[in-house]
Amino acid sequence: MGRRFPSPTRTSNGPGEQDCDSVPPAGNDMSFKLYLGTYCVEGQPVSQQCLTSQSSGFATNKQTAGTAQDISNLGDRAFCFTPGPHEATVEVLKGWMYISVEADTCAHAQKLAGVLLAKMT
Repeated sequence: MGRRFPSPTRTSNGPGEQDCDSVPPAGNDMSFKLYLGTYCVEGQPVSQQCLTSQSSGFATNKQTAGTAQDISNLGDRAFCFTPGPHEATVEVLKGWMYISVEADTCAHAQKLAGVLLAKMT
């Protein structure tokens, strides 16, 4: 991203989410989240129920995001939205993996999402 970020640390999360944050001393944090949902279990074969649940959650979040910009060539489906100034979120669905990345711009969030997907697959 053009600057150093500390190693991400796990943050508190709700059921079905694995959250990590990386907050540099100057602010402008980045965070990412892996949604596991109710039916996806790490280390278990992916079920149709898991795939359907992840796809449904992705579609619902895209619909409620407001103005969302589709992103091509990232996962199976991806979009970016900007909930506030200097704040952007990229959500990506690839198979059963559903990640959400927050950064200062869509470009930075998209770059981090690409790096995460490459490490996860």
